[in-house]
Amino acid sequence: MEFGRYLEKGAWGTGAKVCVALYGLFSTLIAIRTIPVVEYGIYAIVQSVFIVFSSTTSSLAIQPLVKFVSEGDDYGEYIAASGFYFFGFTLVGSLFLFSIRIPLAELLEGNNTQSLIAGISLAPALVVSSSLRLFMMGLLQARLCIEKIFWIELSLLSSSLLFFFVAHLVGMIRVATDVIWVLVLSNLVSSILAVAMSRSIWTFRWRLSKEKLSSIWNFGKFTFLSSVCFSIYSQLDVFLVASLSGITQVAIYNAARVFTRIFDIYNQIVQLFLVPLSSRRNHEGKKGDLRLIVEKSILFSLVAFIPVILSFVFFSEDLIRLLYGIRYAEAAPVLAVLSILALTTPWHAVFGSVLVGIGQVKIGFYLSLLFIGFSLGLYFVFVPFLGALGAAISVSSSGIVLAIAISVVSRKFVPFTVASVFSRFSDITAFIRRRKLY
Repeated sequence: MEFGRYLEKGAWGTGAKVCVALYGLFSTLIAIRTIPVVEYGIYAIVQSVFIVFSSTTSSLAIQPLVKFVSEGDDYGEYIAASGFYFFGFTLVGSLFLFSIRIPLAELLEGNNTQSLIAGISLAPALVVSSSLRLFMMGLLQARLCIEKIFWIELSLLSSSLLFFFVAHLVGMIRVATDVIWVLVLSNLVSSILAVAMSRSIWTFRWRLSKEKLSSIWNFGKFTFLSSVCFSIYSQLDVFLVASLSGITQVAIYNAARVFTRIFDIYNQIVQLFLVPLSSRRNHEGKKGDLRLIVEKSILFSLVAFIPVILSFVFFSEDLIRLLYGIRYAEAAPVLAVLSILALTTPWHAVFGSVLVGIGQVKIGFYLSLLFIGFSLGLYFVFVPFLGALGAAISVSSSGIVLAIAISVVSRKFVPFTVASVFSRFSDITAFIRRRKLY
């Protein structure tokens, strides 16, 4: 298998996720620089609520959709079944989220409840406006139409920048809800484009099949449960910092956490390719290819993250000052601690995607349960005393344990050793030589 061929194809996927990263970065920078610290903390909480909701909804229907649609050409009924679950859950969940906005705001923050209620009230609008985009990109991912995904994500970035520019000109960016409305509008634009660009895939007979509904559900219920657990685990830091240390500490923590979005984007790129690729290879019985994919993906990623680690450890103060000026100086040590994620993310991102692709979703669910319990214990130990820094210590420690555990469990399905991963250095040099980079 020519691994370089997938890396070259991955340029479009990387470009797409870079657009998403810039979208998140610019919206965060605009929020940090234009609205008060407390309002930025509210914005961070609403973003976390949205991420948890959208990722769990996607896991229920879109991950099974990617698996089944990528395995063959007769996929019309899978699209119908997946759409039934996805849009049904989006509607019901959005109504539920809106109905609990008041108690949720009171639970997270008692001092700025009204502002937080207003922010959480807009979270369902953000969910609904992005739903078509997420679903259609799932279809495009399954058929490896990565170039189209790039243009959809670029439309999200460009439309948000345009709307932010116009809103700033007329003085409309003053509180967290103003920023959220811009995100709602830009998601609507990209959703419309996503529907248009994926039309050749979703045009089919609209027929619900009991068999396909069952297939999507039997697979999706475990991806959903594991995603609920993992999403809570990944966003728990923001919620607990708000509850245990206050919204100001959320703002400081999120100022450092913005830089770690590079790991979220990396994880999305890995999922973009490895879920359908490993599903197809497993379906074809090519187990040797799976080991090759895993070993090369992990090592290439670790090498690529070396500059990130060095930057976060030795230049954290400079990075914080470059982005925020004199604000959020307390975020520098938080960023240095979060650099550990550069060493752990490749392991659980690659193995997590492969386990989904080969259908071992139960394992992901059990691992998620384990790490919610483990990380909760760490949060309650460190956050009350150290605030944002305590959250960073908890997240990094949990990442180490998660990487070790998922690697050990995955050896049952993809036989490898740590030594075999690092033996792939010769493949890196060969890859560079073939492209005449030196």
